[in-house]
Amino acid sequence: MISYFLEKQKHFDCLNICLHLLFITSQCHVMH
Repeated sequence: MISYFLEKQKHFDCLNICLHLLFITSQCHVMH
């Protein structure tokens, strides 16, 4: 159960990072 939760957490972190990067790049495009 805990390992399952950790897997979900890892996946969520990856998703978060991806969204964050997308947000940053979109911000950069808007800035330029």
